[in-house]
Amino acid sequence: MPKTSKKTYFDELWLKDERLGQWLQQVPKDRTCLRCKLCSKVLKLSNMGIEAIKSHESNAKHRGLAAVAFAAAPIQSFLQPSTLSSALDSEVAKNFSCSESKARYMATFGLAPYLLELLMDKGYIEEDLKKGIESLQKANLLQLSMDGPNVNWKVFEDLQSEIQLENGKNLLNVGSCGLHVIHGAFRSAMSETGWDIETLLTSAYRLFKDSPARREDFSSISTNHLFPLKFVVHRWVENVRVLERFLEVLPDLRKYTLFVMEKKLSDPHTKSFDTVKSGCQDFLAEAKLNFALTLAKQVQPFLTKYQSDSPLLPFLVLDLLDMLKSIISKFLTAEFAAQLKTCTQLSKVDLRDRSHHKQVDLGFSAEMYLQSAEFRKMKISDKDILGIRISAKAALITFTEKVLEKSPMRYPLARSISCLDPHFIAQSPDACKTMLTRMLKSLVDAKRLQGSVRDEILQQFEHFMRSVLSSELLQFKPGQDRLDIFLHDKMCTPYPKLWMAVRMALLLSHGQATIERGFSVNKEVVIENQQTKSLIARRLIKDHIIQAGGILQVSITKQMMISVRSARSRYSQYLADKKECEVKERAQMKRKAELDAIEELRMKTKRLKSDIDALHISVKKYAEKCETTGDLTYIAKSNSLRRTADEKEEELNKVNEELDAKIEKYKQ
Repeated sequence: MPKTSKKTYFDELWLKDERLGQWLQQVPKDRTCLRCKLCSKVLKLSNMGIEAIKSHESNAKHRGLAAVAFAAAPIQSFLQPSTLSSALDSEVAKNFSCSESKARYMATFGLAPYLLELLMDKGYIEEDLKKGIESLQKANLLQLSMDGPNVNWKVFEDLQSEIQLENGKNLLNVGSCGLHVIHGAFRSAMSETGWDIETLLTSAYRLFKDSPARREDFSSISTNHLFPLKFVVHRWVENVRVLERFLEVLPDLRKYTLFVMEKKLSDPHTKSFDTVKSGCQDFLAEAKLNFALTLAKQVQPFLTKYQSDSPLLPFLVLDLLDMLKSIISKFLTAEFAAQLKTCTQLSKVDLRDRSHHKQVDLGFSAEMYLQSAEFRKMKISDKDILGIRISAKAALITFTEKVLEKSPMRYPLARSISCLDPHFIAQSPDACKTMLTRMLKSLVDAKRLQGSVRDEILQQFEHFMRSVLSSELLQFKPGQDRLDIFLHDKMCTPYPKLWMAVRMALLLSHGQATIERGFSVNKEVVIENQQTKSLIARRLIKDHIIQAGGILQVSITKQMMISVRSARSRYSQYLADKKECEVKERAQMKRKAELDAIEELRMKTKRLKSDIDALHISVKKYAEKCETTGDLTYIAKSNSLRRTADEKEEELNKVNEELDAKIEKYKQ
């Protein structure tokens, strides 16, 4: 008798599945069938069960309908919770939905062009900016703010010479950008360790970046389904989150590499995997990474504070000094570190003198890991642990030396401007008076201030310190209040000569704050695999929202709506242009490949002709030797070389034929 197939029945648990529940529906009174809400189709389960559902789900028509149905997201997903109630003020707004691609091209080809045109109309760039720069007088130029490359210092020297020649004045020099110096010092410190954390973090990100198969393998054994984040080589201290994430996924990475070595998962066979595997086999990696993270976190508040256009130079040196004191306390004895109270004392000390060293402090997390029971089970030798401490100490010393060598701390004017810090004035008035004297000397030497007014300025400063209450000075908050507004209110009218000098000092820049802040904003808005046009559009939109005072303050104009309505047509034109460029590029690559092949055949022809000529010369030479000596071995060699020459000529003819055919094809 023929076997009867066993029927399968609809399981209500399938409806609870997050993915299947979106489109799957039970057929009333028939448990042997199912209904697809997207395709409006009833399907029989037959004897396949869940496999029938998977088979239908892989259908091209179903996948297309699912892509359209589930791509749209409600407007709530694009807004912060704090703005939801005020932004969604109508039923139309609440029910509005937008697919991912539509949101993307509306921003890139709708809002961004409008905002760029608005920026151009306001005259912020191009001709108006150029005219503004040309109208500036060199005699009034106080400072050239820059980062540290030698080419910038050459520009500074040339400009300095030009201004001296024309006006007899000097530029005020407080060094290069303090923010760039910190970034460079941190990277130099990490390089000094020799741990190559940079390569490890980069490889971990690249291992999973463009490989869905590897991501799926990793997710199958991962406990939290997180992946390594992108590491930015030239922005070390912006990578705190990258270090934190790597430490979080390190146990899963070790499990992944172990499964690959045991052949439970496929081997990627890439250099990135080899680097990650080597890093996972280093059981001191947690200590190394936690040390790097501790140092980065110690430096990051300084960088965050000084990514501002407010006049912060009076606070810069004291903040740098506090930061360096905290860092040197990790490897210098407490008694010796307490003696280093000023920039001058710190710059004169030999940090590599071991007589003042103690066991280096790697940071709380790293020290706790080295003392943990789990680490002790690994039986890591004391020599290896000592090696980590030596490398960490070398990194701290290198960081401190680089900051002392290249930061504004080494410039007398930058140090003396600290006398304008309200807190410092309240706590150390005598020291502030001494610093102001040095600041005025720098201004007089640069021909920016007449020496005759120096004494009057000092007298006004003394009177200012006596008349202003310490409580008023201590109420100043550097992160919230602007120093120029604070001092202007208290100095401008009663102390005009003092304010003249103070205003000049407050105009000096503490670094490339706008550029550094731009990098940080880019890091916030950038996402993986983002195209350049999308990033530029997001920056334009974000900057406009900030300028307007928040998303609720942005004016929805008629021109903006017209631009957004045109986004789809612009996007379609962009895709058409892109496709046309790709076709042209493929054609150019094909022609280049043909030209390369022709050139290769020509070179081969040239080599064959050279070989044939050399063989004929040798044939003639051996034949002549045979005639003069009567030795028949020479004639045998001559005949052998002649046969080789004939074979080469045959090959040359074939190559010439192939070359002629390719040239003819290329012409067509």
